[in-house]
Amino acid sequence: LDWMESCWCITVTGHPAISVPCGFTDDGLPVGVQIVGRRDDDLGVLRLAHAYERATGVGRRGPASPAGSSLGTARHLAASSDRDPRSRAMR
Repeated sequence: LDWMESCWCITVTGHPAISVPCGFTDDGLPVGVQIVGRRDDDLGVLRLAHAYERATGVGRRGPASPAGSSLGTARHLAASSDRDPRSRAMR
C-alpha cells in the first residue's frame, strides 16, 4: 500500500488531482498518471486530463492479450455488455 502515501499527501494539501490512464504493464494491469493542479484550479486539471486523453488516445485502448489468453480489451468487454439485456436493465 505504498502507493497510497502519494494519494493522501496530495489530498491534505487541498490541491485538485486526477488520475488518468496512461498504459498497461506487460501483465495487462492498468497504469495511471496523476495530475495535480494549483489550489482551486479544478477546471485546469480537468482540461489537462481531457487534453492528455485526446492526444494519446490511451482511454480507447485495452491491454494487449497474450497469445492463448482469454483477456479481452475494454472495448470488447463494453460491447459485450451492451448486447446483454441484463446489463441494460441495471443501468
